[in-house]
Amino acid sequence: MNSVNHLKRDYEEIFRNLLEFEKIIDSEDIDNINLSYVFHKLMGLLLAHRKNEKSFFVEIKNKTDEDNSINIKTERALINTKSIRGHIMVINQAIMSKDDGRIKLALDNDGRMLVSKIKDYIFKDEEALDRLLFLHIVTR
Repeated sequence: MNSVNHLKRDYEEIFRNLLEFEKIIDSEDIDNINLSYVFHKLMGLLLAHRKNEKSFFVEIKNKTDEDNSINIKTERALINTKSIRGHIMVINQAIMSKDDGRIKLALDNDGRMLVSKIKDYIFKDEEALDRLLFLHIVTR
């Protein structure tokens, strides 16, 4: 189950970048260059994670087809991009505007919501991945 470990490493890197993004949200002064860098790096990590989770779902589907003792819903994305797409768009537009007031407002509202939703997914899915690893070990 290498793909499970790969997803967990993705989560660690995403979480580290979320912490950096939160520091920017909480800071009094916004460094637009750093904000843009950190935000776009986070978005890149999320996109890379989507590729990894697609591979994970293929692997799990193949395993569940071979061995019915492990059964999970493979159609559910670990990070549901539909629920965060609007927040991403608002933050990106604010960054592109270079208007400090608009950026601060977007970060305070959409930035905090984005961080909260991603953290929530990470915590829930790490639990699910841990259960999956346990089931894989127990059923072997």
